[in-house]
Amino acid sequence: MSTNKEEYNDLPPLNDGGYAHGPADSYDIPNYDFADKVALVTGASQGIGRHVAFALARCGAKVIVSSRSQGGVETVDMISNDELSKKAGGQGYFIKCDVSKENEVQSMVNETLEKFGALHFAVNNAGHSGINNLVEDQSGENFDDVFNTNVKGSLFCMKAEIKAMRRNEPSAKRKNTGAEYAGPGTTMKRSGYGRIVNIGSAAAFIGFPRAGMYIASKHALMGLTQTAAIELAADTDIRVNMVVPGSVKTHNYELFTEGSEEMKAGMIAAHCTKQILMPEDVVGATLFLCSDAAFFSVGAAFNIDGGYMTQ
Repeated sequence: MSTNKEEYNDLPPLNDGGYAHGPADSYDIPNYDFADKVALVTGASQGIGRHVAFALARCGAKVIVSSRSQGGVETVDMISNDELSKKAGGQGYFIKCDVSKENEVQSMVNETLEKFGALHFAVNNAGHSGINNLVEDQSGENFDDVFNTNVKGSLFCMKAEIKAMRRNEPSAKRKNTGAEYAGPGTTMKRSGYGRIVNIGSAAAFIGFPRAGMYIASKHALMGLTQTAAIELAADTDIRVNMVVPGSVKTHNYELFTEGSEEMKAGMIAAHCTKQILMPEDVVGATLFLCSDAAFFSVGAAFNIDGGYMTQ
C-alpha cells in the first residue's frame, strides 16, 4: 500500500501502533544494486524503519530487521511475500533488540556476522519521543528514557557497527587514494567499508516548546554522528551521516503532537511544502547515503525537511 500525496495531511486516527502499512508500490530511488550487501535497520517494526528495510530488500540486500516488538517479524514476512524483493534476491531476517542495552546490541551484530558473514550498511532508526513538558517540569526519568534510546542506543549501535565494518574490504575504487591526489598527510591506503545512516530530525537544529528532551537528544545525535564520521574519514571507507526529516507521519508524530489537531495543523503550516512527510519519503536520502556515491559525505546532515528550517 502506498499513500497518495493528497492524503498526507488527512490520514485516519492512529489505532494500529503506527502507520505500519506495507511497502510502497515504488520508491523514488535509483536502481541501486545492493545484491552483495548486508544491511541492519533498527526500529524496523513500522514507519521509517520498515520502509527502509523494504527498499533495501528491493535492491537485493540481506536485511536484518531489528525491533523490540514482534512488529519486526511482520516486516520480515512482508519482505518475504513482496514480489519485487524476491525478484531482486532481497531477504529479511528478524533479530529482537533493545538498543538501549549494549549487550543486546552487541549480540545483534554478532548474530548478523554469524548469519551473513559481514555488515555493510546500518540504519539506526530506533527512537523515543518522550513526554512533552516545559523544561522546568521535566523529570530525570523522562530524560533517561529518551536519551537511553536516542543517544546511548545510537552510540551502542555505532560502536558495534564500526567494529564489524572495519573487517570489510574497502571498495576497489577507494582502496588506494592514488598518487595524483597525494600531498602532505594524504592517506594512500584505506581499510574497512561501510555506511552508517542515523535517522535524525530537524529537532537536531532547532528548539520546540515542551519537547526539550527530544530536541536535546537529536542535538546530541548530530554531534555523535559528526564525531564518528571525522574519526573514520581519513583512513577508512566507512561513512557516517544523518538524514534530517521534517515532521513524518509516524507513531512518534502522534505522540509528539499529543493528538492535538491544532498542533498538527501548526506543524504542517511550518513546512514550506504545506505537507509533511510519510515514512516512505525518507527512503531516497537514506539509500543514497548507503551507496558508494556518498563517499564524500562525511558527518553530513542530509535535510529532507520540506523547508521546515528554511522559514
